[in-house]
Amino acid sequence: MRSTSGIGQCFRPLATEPLTARSTVLPPHCSSGFARRYIRLPARKKQGRQSCCPAIQAAQIKPAYNKYRSRYDIDQDYIKQWKEVTARDSQPKHVTPWSFLWFVPLFIKYHVIPGQIRYAWWLVWSAMRVAIYQIRKRLILQGAKLDIQLMKASKQVEAATFSRSLVLQRLHGHVSLLDTLKYRLQLIQGQSKQQ
Repeated sequence: MRSTSGIGQCFRPLATEPLTARSTVLPPHCSSGFARRYIRLPARKKQGRQSCCPAIQAAQIKPAYNKYRSRYDIDQDYIKQWKEVTARDSQPKHVTPWSFLWFVPLFIKYHVIPGQIRYAWWLVWSAMRVAIYQIRKRLILQGAKLDIQLMKASKQVEAATFSRSLVLQRLHGHVSLLDTLKYRLQLIQGQSKQQ
């Protein structure tokens, strides 16, 4: 029968004491020249109260000049700063032709046209956008089929497949109509260059 003392006991966890800066990891009878008996844990750093956001953390730090001032003086300074900022922003701005062209349609949209008509137009425009997207998707798929036919018709182009990523780029507007026409012209001429 084998003895229970020995290596098996060396790896039992010690539940009697918590790990501290100098805790025994192995029992004394398991120590050897190859194993360390103690573990050195780094000292715990003291951390101040921190928040998750650096902006909030920066806002919690008060300037040094406020340290010995009364609350009333600090409030008066904030009021003074607020008056300076609002006075600077409330100065009349000059009307330019560009700002006038930007202002007129928005004024008509929000102050001349009643809200009920704007809402009815939004409903109609939302339905139109869905229909336009479906039509555009069908046209782009037909364009991909046209690309395959052009590849098959040209003798120098051996691959007669289309790229899904190219079709998606066309659908989402990453490839312009001019680039698509150039690509098809190259297919007609027998050159297979991807966009």
